[in-house]
Amino acid sequence: MEANGGFRLTPSQQLLEVVTRMLRHEVGDLLQTVYSTVAILQERLPREQTLERRLLADLKGRAESCRAELDAAVDLICPLDLQFTLVDLAEVALGVVSTVGRKFPEKEIRCEAEGTAAVPVDTRRLTQFLPLLIHAAAQAAHRQVVVRVRADRRAHQVELSITDDSPGATPDQLSWLDAPFQTTHHAQFGLGVALAKRVLSQSGGRVTAENLPQGGLRVRLVLPTAPSEGEGGVKT
Repeated sequence: MEANGGFRLTPSQQLLEVVTRMLRHEVGDLLQTVYSTVAILQERLPREQTLERRLLADLKGRAESCRAELDAAVDLICPLDLQFTLVDLAEVALGVVSTVGRKFPEKEIRCEAEGTAAVPVDTRRLTQFLPLLIHAAAQAAHRQVVVRVRADRRAHQVELSITDDSPGATPDQLSWLDAPFQTTHHAQFGLGVALAKRVLSQSGGRVTAENLPQGGLRVRLVLPTAPSEGEGGVKT
């Protein structure tokens, strides 16, 4: 068995991959049962039972977060087969910001875009790690999260930055960029940056995260506007 890039997996890595895929299947079935049960109960509950409805919505949200984290963990462990398509990064970011913003009505979460932001990227993985990163920023922020998408034609790249006004990241959080799963703390943020780094590095992109001098955290995702040499064509 060989992973992406032609590296042969060791027996222990093969076992880890098999176990990870099995867990995703089993836990995925359980989460699907949770989704179905919540949908049935929400339909049958009287409108005036607002507390029960809020608890069900919270249960559904937690199940969705668990599924997103599980999928990200699997893609960090197992070989990746990336499928590149041309995607408007600003459009995707705007959709994610809108979705996350509804979960944090007490905070200002906005998206700003400059220029055309079409990049070749694996859409499924992009819509995995970007919600994790923006959701983690919204959880940590005091009041505000700003997502900016800026195209740099001269450098042939598009930069997406996520800036919040939180106290900043801890060393444990930032360690996920270089050593995923070194800690179990801050898993949502850690899985987001680690998966983003793994996916983008295979297309010539990069990920950085830094605490700002004035306070807060900024995560930068830089994606090339054309496929790297040897990547082949891009589907449109």
